[in-house]
Amino acid sequence: MPDQPREDPESLFNRATRYQEFGESITARDTFLAAIEINPLFAKAWNSLGGVYEGLDDIEKARECFKKASSIEPEWIDPITNLGLLEFSQKSYKESKEALCKYMELGGNNIEILVVLARSSFHLDDCKTVQEVTSLIIDLDKEIYEAWEMRGLCHAKNLKFNSALVALNMALEFDPRSIVALNAVGDICYDASNYDGAVSFYETSLSKRKSQPRVLLRHGTSLWFLDRWGEAIYFLERYTELAPDDPVGWNNLGVALREKGEVTRSLDCYKRALQIDPHLEAALNNMETAMNKVMIP
Repeated sequence: MPDQPREDPESLFNRATRYQEFGESITARDTFLAAIEINPLFAKAWNSLGGVYEGLDDIEKARECFKKASSIEPEWIDPITNLGLLEFSQKSYKESKEALCKYMELGGNNIEILVVLARSSFHLDDCKTVQEVTSLIIDLDKEIYEAWEMRGLCHAKNLKFNSALVALNMALEFDPRSIVALNAVGDICYDASNYDGAVSFYETSLSKRKSQPRVLLRHGTSLWFLDRWGEAIYFLERYTELAPDDPVGWNNLGVALREKGEVTRSLDCYKRALQIDPHLEAALNNMETAMNKVMIP
């Protein structure tokens, strides 16, 4: 019998794509490989093979395939996009940012992908890139709350608090449930000694997610500064339950109890703080003040 004619790479590619669509990953992989064996410069096949390997959790081979496809056709946006998203899924933020910056240079303007680029840059503390990318996102759709949120957080990191508040409030306008934005505005208010503002934002945040130790501590301390002792005690007690090894929490709870007149309980809190950190100056001073109150008839 005469040999059957060998299939051409494009036909193999089309058949492999159908296998992939029907979830036959191993057959799809082998068929893409057959196409590549005939034409090693078949960029589409390399890119699709990368997708198959990613689905099979063979991340290193997926990475190699996307890179190969991109090296064959450097101006083709798909493989560099797939590489950037793959790297982000693996928390390889530097590599993700490099790939998705190339995506943007090639004219890519898909908002979801640009958000991933902004996230990668944010993880790397690259606020310059965050600001550039989120500016583009907002030009495309100003209602993307996460773009405003990342802009605000970067402004806060750079001590540009007015700009941070503007951006974070825009984030909350488009997603009032954003715990990240609520806490960030609360932190800015707290650090500026605006305890009324801090309480307002922390309270909303805690109504949405109760177990936030850092927020509980700051919220309770803000209430203490506002002379709202009973409320301060409630939140600081919750904090010490979640973070029993933090001497600051016990000290702050002791202060709130002392101001409410519960001196004996406050002494117990200071003792607990000093057991954890015998050199905590605030607790030492507060212990002395409380002891004096006990001794004065």
